[in-house]
Amino acid sequence: MPLNGVRSVLSLLLVIAVIPATAETLTGQVLGIHDGDTLTLLVSGNQQVKVRLAGIDAPELKQPYGQQAKQALSALAFSKKALVDSPAPDKYGRTLGTVTVGTAMKATEPLELPVVEGRCGVKRTCGEMTSCDEARFYLNECGLTRLEGDGDGVPCEALCNKR
Repeated sequence: MPLNGVRSVLSLLLVIAVIPATAETLTGQVLGIHDGDTLTLLVSGNQQVKVRLAGIDAPELKQPYGQQAKQALSALAFSKKALVDSPAPDKYGRTLGTVTVGTAMKATEPLELPVVEGRCGVKRTCGEMTSCDEARFYLNECGLTRLEGDGDGVPCEALCNKR
């Protein structure tokens, strides 16, 4: 291998060696609920960690169902002991993880929010839908009738009529 190739490999190994492992597991008590997908965990040393729930995209507080999403998360997690498995921070540097609370910690079952708190009110147009099933859910369960414009019962025609 040419000298430049060896240097490149060594440089790459050096870069990999200094990249810190970002995965972590946190345990503590849920101290606060910010909205339907963000909570604050009090961990050892009285350190507060803001945690964004992985896989949940709840409406913002001022959006439809935003307050209900916050209340639902609060009912499930507030003041309870919690375990957070965080593979890595999100693109904004926030702790992003799967949260397990209370007695579920022993069974390692993640915290799951009911669909209405985590989904209804978040998306509003066909362009925001990723599948026909998702569009049907928003039409049928969330009452987002604007997705079905021609009265045939099929939401997001371009998405649901793909062949």
